[in-house]
Amino acid sequence: MWRDRAGSDAFRDRHRPRGEEKRKGRLAPGFAADLAVLSQDVLTIPTPQLPATTSLLTIVDGEVIFADPIFTPPN
Repeated sequence: MWRDRAGSDAFRDRHRPRGEEKRKGRLAPGFAADLAVLSQDVLTIPTPQLPATTSLLTIVDGEVIFADPIFTPPN
């Protein structure tokens, strides 16, 4: 997928063939949340810089799978 289409319906529409559109494909109450907070804005950085991008926070099906220490509250 091209970077300029990342915000389009392509993400939502990929769940339709599997009958998951009522549970996946949107960030909304009752939907399974999959998202990542990235270290760079991958939509605007030069293409050669893309490989340096890392995940700071990864959530799959509403569960935190990975969190960089910057997302950990201080003790």
